[in-house]
Amino acid sequence: MPEHAEHPGPPHESGVAHVRICATDAATAHRVADVIASRYPRTRPPSVSTTADGLVEFVLYTDTLDVD
Repeated sequence: MPEHAEHPGPPHESGVAHVRICATDAATAHRVADVIASRYPRTRPPSVSTTADGLVEFVLYTDTLDVD
């Protein structure tokens, strides 16, 4: 089974949140994503991009119902 098969899907699924983090540097965005993942262990790894205005953008999905 692929690794992502156990992770939450699109935000239309009950309990799944779509999270967008924008920061001036990747280290800051990573710290915020790590805090979310430490609370919600089924958080998918973020997709990472740079916005038109030069911000680092992390987009991730997290299952808020499956909390340890």
